[in-house]
Amino acid sequence: MNKVNLHLTALFLLLLISACSEDTNAPVSEIPNYVHMKCDIDGIAWESDSTIFRCSIDGPTLSLYGSKTQLSHAIAIYVRNFSPDVLNYELGDSRYGNYAEYTADGGIVFSTSLTDDNAKGNIEIIEYTDTYIKGRFSITPMDNESGNILQIKNGTFYYIF
Repeated sequence: MNKVNLHLTALFLLLLISACSEDTNAPVSEIPNYVHMKCDIDGIAWESDSTIFRCSIDGPTLSLYGSKTQLSHAIAIYVRNFSPDVLNYELGDSRYGNYAEYTADGGIVFSTSLTDDNAKGNIEIIEYTDTYIKGRFSITPMDNESGNILQIKNGTFYYIF
């Protein structure tokens, strides 16, 4: 085999390998069984274990749950009266509708509130189809006992049904 053929063969193999690599920019709908929830909690990157991320739509309620471990570092978001036609939801108190919680080590629960302007949140649905849901969230939950507040920002989630 001469040098030109050898170079062409090597170039072809490189092109083939790069074409077969995972496309991280592919739309969520093209990534089979892809589930994900991530955000920054007080400036520290947090990402759910994909085996502990769940999403369900039960009647009019959208529920998202992601956890870093089985027992703590969990984020739960609940949207009552979910509708594919509504893209933004304010998160407040569980007694009145949409809300979010973060469970820290030791079972300490931080939650959003309608009565405290410092403990709010928002969830935005970016895409919703019969096969997947994709969105963003930001939450400022508060520990009701200590008054401590967390900043949960840049949250994203993807779930393929």
